[in-house]
Amino acid sequence: MVGITVRLPASTLDAARSIARKDGVKVTALLRQWIEQNVAEGADDSQMVPVAELKRLIARSARDCRVG
Repeated sequence: MVGITVRLPASTLDAARSIARKDGVKVTALLRQWIEQNVAEGADDSQMVPVAELKRLIARSARDCRVG
């Protein structure tokens, strides 16, 4: 991954922090997820799989393995 700097209004960042806190994730992870989801919506599905979706699939698979 690479790092970038994004300037946001303080109110936007505060709102994102609040949502991240409720979701139990870091604000940077939440913002990255939102960006990946929006980029994926505009891309050819065969070219991109959002990291968040991969994580959900891995977690589901791990739960299924423990149960089964």
